[in-house]
Amino acid sequence: MTRIKIDLPDNPYEVLLGEGILADISKEFEKLNLYKKVFVIIDQNVKYKHDDYVNEALKGLNITGMFEFESLESNKTFDEMQVVFKVMLDAGLSRDSVVLAIGGGIVGDVAGFISATYMRGVQYVQVPTTL
Repeated sequence: MTRIKIDLPDNPYEVLLGEGILADISKEFEKLNLYKKVFVIIDQNVKYKHDDYVNEALKGLNITGMFEFESLESNKTFDEMQVVFKVMLDAGLSRDSVVLAIGGGIVGDVAGFISATYMRGVQYVQVPTTL
């Protein structure tokens, strides 16, 4: 695994590169002290094709909700975002929760928008599968 430090003055973070990184996600959350409620936004094809792997990787996290969707450009709508907001509210997510995106570019777009706007912004972790 390769770690790249992004040293922003107000919000430094790391980018991790490597194959199979999702398997270590709970260890990485622990290193970052992210013991918060985690809401997963995942591409339904990724979930379907890798269900056992995804479920095993997420075991150590405090998953309080999941939103699976077909990652199509046509699903990047405000109506779809309202559905996600409702699921998050129903799951009891708060301002200190974390959004975890698992999937390609469209999942990243949707999860990025959701995390930036839910309760004025929550932490966001992205696990892109396209790379």
